Amino acid sequence: LPQEFFQNSWSLCLTVGSILASTDPVAVAAVLKQAGAPPRLQMHIGGESMLNDGAAVVFYSLFSQQFLAQLGLPSGNQVTIGQGIATFFQMSLGGVAVGLVFGAGLLVLLYELDRRLDRENNVVQVAAAVSTAYLSYYCSEQIFSMSGVIACVTCGVMTKALGNSLIRDPKLMDNYLTLLEHLLNTLLFTLGGTFFGEVISNSDERAKFTYREWLSLLALYVMVMVIRGFQVVTFYPLVKRIGLSTNWKEMSFFGFAGLRGAVGIALALSLDRTVRQESQDENQRAMTSTVVGLAGGVSFLTLVLNGTLAGWLLRKLELSPPLKSRKRALRMFEVAAREYLLVSFSKLKKDQPRFASVSFNVIQSHVPFLRDVPQEFFDQLAQQSTSQFFRLHSRHDSMFGSFNDHNLAETLHQTVSSGNALDCSETQAEIREVFLQKVGASYKAEEEQLDNHDDNDIHLDALRQSVLFAAEDAHASPTNKMRDWETAKTFAHQDDDDNLDRLIAWFETKILRRTTEAPHPLRTGVIRALIFMEAHRRAEKDLRSYLNSTVQEYNRQSSNNQNVSSLGMSAADLEEAILQVLEESNSQVEEAQEWLDTMCSPQDVEIIRSHYMANILLHKVARFVEKAVSDGRLKEKEGQKFLNQIDQRVAKCRCCHSTHEEQGNRRNRRRKQKSTESTNSTITV
Repeated sequence: LPQEFFQNSWSLCLTVGSILASTDPVAVAAVLKQAGAPPRLQMHIGGESMLNDGAAVVFYSLFSQQFLAQLGLPSGNQVTIGQGIATFFQMSLGGVAVGLVFGAGLLVLLYELDRRLDRENNVVQVAAAVSTAYLSYYCSEQIFSMSGVIACVTCGVMTKALGNSLIRDPKLMDNYLTLLEHLLNTLLFTLGGTFFGEVISNSDERAKFTYREWLSLLALYVMVMVIRGFQVVTFYPLVKRIGLSTNWKEMSFFGFAGLRGAVGIALALSLDRTVRQESQDENQRAMTSTVVGLAGGVSFLTLVLNGTLAGWLLRKLELSPPLKSRKRALRMFEVAAREYLLVSFSKLKKDQPRFASVSFNVIQSHVPFLRDVPQEFFDQLAQQSTSQFFRLHSRHDSMFGSFNDHNLAETLHQTVSSGNALDCSETQAEIREVFLQKVGASYKAEEEQLDNHDDNDIHLDALRQSVLFAAEDAHASPTNKMRDWETAKTFAHQDDDDNLDRLIAWFETKILRRTTEAPHPLRTGVIRALIFMEAHRRAEKDLRSYLNSTVQEYNRQSSNNQNVSSLGMSAADLEEAILQVLEESNSQVEEAQEWLDTMCSPQDVEIIRSHYMANILLHKVARFVEKAVSDGRLKEKEGQKFLNQIDQRVAKCRCCHSTHEEQGNRRNRRRKQKSTESTNSTITV
């Protein structure tokens, strides 16, 4: 090592050793997650890092005081062996005690903030967790002179063990802590890397990183890995017999995965800052600058070498699933995705009459996992679904069916029951306003099926604005009828004439170099009309369900010789008000249908409808892939590959106007050819 290390005997060497003792599992954890390593190995690496960091900080506090005292600096303190041992246990156990106190306080806060349907309290829970973590560290270090890292770790472990059920929004908590960890790690590595770069480039006049320091850095890296290997071999028999146990393969990777990172860099920067503030001796400042260079160099080498080779070593030690098993798992996932798509396809055709007539060739051409499904199977699904379709856009249809969605029914009951007896026009206005709220909720449900890009293409904003204006008209005067289709066409015409879409298309073509053409305006208008009619169909469905329950309630009261229902008006008046709103909705749907018949032929509508259904199925399977990744059935890399393929198909589907009949015929010919070859081979055998 450099000469200054020998001049200061063991104090500086032990300080550097404590700096290099802390490990950082961030890079290795990402590799383990992507490679599908055993959870026991991930737990060993993460747990070792938490406790190792706490011990490293305690040792650093002891040895750095000894080193600073030898330099004659005010913050230094001579520590004997006995005092060092006593201080170690005092800081460690004291940190645990402080962490338990703050953990108990955080549990009380989480309990008091555990309220359902209160978004603000969920945010306060996250803020309380982060504030308590920093407060426990500060109080333990600055006030009680204990280990802040151990206090923070103890507080976190206690909260996780006892307060996990008190966190109302775990996803919000996890996402915020992940973001905070990423930002702070990035900031720390940026600061450390900047200073490390100044040291090794000799841009700092107080440090000269010559060839001797480079050789020292390589020797230090080798010795760090050798010492860690010796530790792993020494404690292997003990680790194998306690806790979760282990095996030699996992421990071999455990020894190799000892990456250095954030804590070591922070300690090295802290030591250098202390010396620069309290000493004007250039040799002393150069000494701590060299420590920063060595600590940063070891962190850099472990990240580059160990982090890069970690995946290769996992495969060599057979700790990750073999390639054949992963291929088998991917085939099983494709089968599950195909089944999910078929169920979704059948449900869309069964529940939404707008998809009663679609082209199966279009669906097969754009949706992955469905190309090998025989045409006969699609025909069978179509027959099963079509037989269960029914029309709802008629005043004279049966109003006494059984439906599952009673959201609008409950809202209407609360609305018309909120006051005294109302006249028919006022009741009709209230029903019309709540009906439009249900239409707006249907637009929201439609938006959730698609991403933001498709929302811009279909101009759902125009439909939402039409609901707001129609509700305002209904609230202004009870005699105003529902005219949301005309309002939607007005807003849609303004959007179609806007130059913003042209600017976006120019930016994507010229700047982003995307060759995807924009969707045809006719396609946008047709899909807008289909969404409009579907939203009214759903709202009519709920309104008829409410009328059914109201008639039953009226019949029950009639049997008890009551002339007026509990709703404050006669059932006949209420029925007439509901039927009038249904008639207005039916009129709007007929106008939308008339616009469709005028603007394009039934064949064009079928093509656009089929591509829109394919688009919905693509987004459904994309969410299915994302859920498979979150559940652990797919690795992130595998899921990203599927999602990239789906995104490409979505882009093509949005701008495609083909019927894909030729592709469907080719698929049928290939399928028949394979079937004939299989039959011939069977006969030959």
